[in-house]
Amino acid sequence: MFCGVLGTPDVASGEPHAARPAGAARSTGESLPAVASGSRYEARQRFDRGLALYNAGDFMGALAEFQRAYAIVPHPLVLYNIALVQARLGYVVESLEALEHLERSGLTSLAPERQERARELCDTLSEKVGSIRIETDVENALIRIDGVDVGRTPSPPLRVAAGVHLVSVSAQGYEPRRFRTLVAGKAVEVVEVRLVPVRQPLAYLEVTTNVPDVEVRANGELLGRTPLDTPFSLKPGEYVLELVRDGYVPWRKRVALEPGHKLRLDRVLEPHGPGQARGGVLLLTVSESDAVVWVDGRPQAHPGRGLFLPAGRHTVRVQRAGFFDVERSVAIRPGPNPIDVRLLPTADYLADYTSRARTLRTWATLSLATGGLLAAGSGAFLLWNQGQIDEAERAFDRHEAEVRASPSGACKADTCEEIATILVEDLDAKRKRQALGWVGVGVGAAAIATGALLFAFGPDPDRYEPGSESDVFADVSFTLAADRVGFSFRF
Repeated sequence: MFCGVLGTPDVASGEPHAARPAGAARSTGESLPAVASGSRYEARQRFDRGLALYNAGDFMGALAEFQRAYAIVPHPLVLYNIALVQARLGYVVESLEALEHLERSGLTSLAPERQERARELCDTLSEKVGSIRIETDVENALIRIDGVDVGRTPSPPLRVAAGVHLVSVSAQGYEPRRFRTLVAGKAVEVVEVRLVPVRQPLAYLEVTTNVPDVEVRANGELLGRTPLDTPFSLKPGEYVLELVRDGYVPWRKRVALEPGHKLRLDRVLEPHGPGQARGGVLLLTVSESDAVVWVDGRPQAHPGRGLFLPAGRHTVRVQRAGFFDVERSVAIRPGPNPIDVRLLPTADYLADYTSRARTLRTWATLSLATGGLLAAGSGAFLLWNQGQIDEAERAFDRHEAEVRASPSGACKADTCEEIATILVEDLDAKRKRQALGWVGVGVGAAAIATGALLFAFGPDPDRYEPGSESDVFADVSFTLAADRVGFSFRF
């Protein structure tokens, strides 16, 4: 058996041994469906970004990226990392179910030490998970646990984290039931619910808010917390509705719910001063300029300067043309809360960017090479021509010495003046040629500087390339079996 839920646990409590997402390793993976190269590239990008976010302490962001990567390419190593991050965030049920799915779909493809860590973590989490079994005489009744729709009757036991949970059971034509129940680890809490028929059709209440985790109360009774999957069903009548979240101005209103009608509430809660003072500062860093940032549904002009927010969960959305939108749930704690958002380019933007960057990089290379050759050639020419100048000066000096050594000490014959003129003109021509060499050196140096600037400040063609740790998606080979044709992933 894989772990405590299926067998006997070995680890009773404590921090999971596998507390860090894995990078790429080399072993044989399972056979997986064929995946388009563009999708595989996006999966590598997201896996690489998930690793970076985890190392930066952004566990919610890492989980979102790993889950997206797994949705594109369901590789066992990605599922392994998802389970680790979920456990780190306290999502014990989700982490346990991910590990159990990993055991069924590819645990043996991981390295032995990772298999052992997965088993240890599974044993640990099984101690922290129990179940609720709802027994009722009404079929197809909706079961909601902690404000989330989890199934309909009859239902098998529903896994929950050990602790107190808010459970509601409702069905058309019956009075809804709501109650709290305490569930112990590795225990099944059986709850018998008898639904009472009502004569009037039920009324429905649909609530949406700009921030999550807002408590919805009716006549003081807690119905659930936003966001909500489906409307609440209530007996017709008058209610005092309340929307409450710490750090925000509470909202209260008396309403009348008519039989068979639905009341929709879409409320924007405003933070109040003391709540913000007890909150934290969101310090958002976005990988791309000109991005539009939304926090709890509101655009933010200068998110990099710091946003004061009440403590708790908030929704951050980042958009930029040419990039996939990023929507992330962030947990704000007192003090600074740095969040790094790395946007992932779309295929069209990436192709255009890479083409432009490689063109500029080619021009930079040509500029460096041409400038280097020109500067080197001009320098060699200057050295050679300087030798020519020195030789011409020596020839002129020899002629002048011969003239001075003559009895008269001056040129008498026409040939003597002609020789002097030729020597002077030759020396002058060679000195003028030296300027051409210096021009060549200057042009070459300018070309080198231009190429260097293009390399230093021009776009990097590999800017959006996934890191080496995401090579889990890189090695893909075609496989043929008796019952299927697919791709085998190796890591």
